[in-house]
Amino acid sequence: MRQTAHLAIAGPRGHAHASHARSVRATQLAASASGVLAAGKRALRAKSAPKANRAAESDGPGWTLIGLIVGAALAVLIGAFLVIGYVRSGGSAAASCHEIGQKGLAHAVVCPSGLSKDDLASAGQNACDEPLGTPCMAYIWMAGVDAPTRLPVTQTQSGAVWAVWSNWDGVLRNCRREAC
Repeated sequence: MRQTAHLAIAGPRGHAHASHARSVRATQLAASASGVLAAGKRALRAKSAPKANRAAESDGPGWTLIGLIVGAALAVLIGAFLVIGYVRSGGSAAASCHEIGQKGLAHAVVCPSGLSKDDLASAGQNACDEPLGTPCMAYIWMAGVDAPTRLPVTQTQSGAVWAVWSNWDGVLRNCRREAC
């Protein structure tokens, strides 16, 4: 069954006649206003409620995502430092050589056997750690029985020097072929 709507008609004196449509519309407006007020009250109660009672909110990225990003950034930094260290060491087998000591401008370096002349030169240059033309000498032994483990070296060990790097002129002298 349908209800007919009555329209408000303004009379000649500006008086509006009450109608059924006006009362329905006023009821709807009052209902929606009370719904807005109820929603506002619920929001205020939720804000004033303790945080323990509230469900987790997703206002931004979660801690898991932040942890993954920080972890990835740290991995990149560590990798970059390892690459820089490898490049500074000459980026070759010279990195496997180790300096056993220094006395004045002379450095003692022990390298594994089987390295090329270029690797031995890099090991000597790494030991001096100065620009070419700076006075410095690096005495290089091949690892073995006659290689020293610390300074000072014995007479037998000084005779077992494999090569000498001269940082002054940037030359590696092979003591097996040339006089050192």
